[in-house]
Amino acid sequence: MLRSRLAIYLVASAVFFGSFFTTLWLTEPQPPLASDNRSDAKRLAAYQISDSSDLEKSARSAELTRSRRLQGNVDAIRRIDEQNVIAVGWAADLEGDSTPLEVLVFVAGPLAATVYTEGERPDVTAAVHLGLGAEKNVAFALRFPCRKGDQPVVAVIGREKQYLPLQSARCP
Repeated sequence: MLRSRLAIYLVASAVFFGSFFTTLWLTEPQPPLASDNRSDAKRLAAYQISDSSDLEKSARSAELTRSRRLQGNVDAIRRIDEQNVIAVGWAADLEGDSTPLEVLVFVAGPLAATVYTEGERPDVTAAVHLGLGAEKNVAFALRFPCRKGDQPVVAVIGREKQYLPLQSARCP
């Protein structure tokens, strides 16, 4: 009888301590995830973006906020061959310097093209009163595959985790 009580206590103790250490192991705080060192544009480019609401959700997930200091426009989209189009336009940081901005285009989900602004646009410089070198890198031209009728989603990435969606026409 003494042996059976001892056996019960040993089994109960083993269960108790086993449960205790298992609980500690399962509830142990996880080490923080390594910070995402990718650029803002690369984080956004990782998402599938098909429309403006996808862009807004994806930008939020990429920790980007919509900018009030960025401005831009897609001036035209022209077909250059059976599969590809070219979009031309401008983007500027009204409070920035001559640092180029990155422009991304998504078509039906995946990233289709990316380019940095490069070159001057005197009409834009005069209209939005750019200065301090900001006028040096405002123009962009993007070549990307786009089927007739597809709607490109265009975004400009600025400094300080900011983005600006640009309206564009459907692919011709």
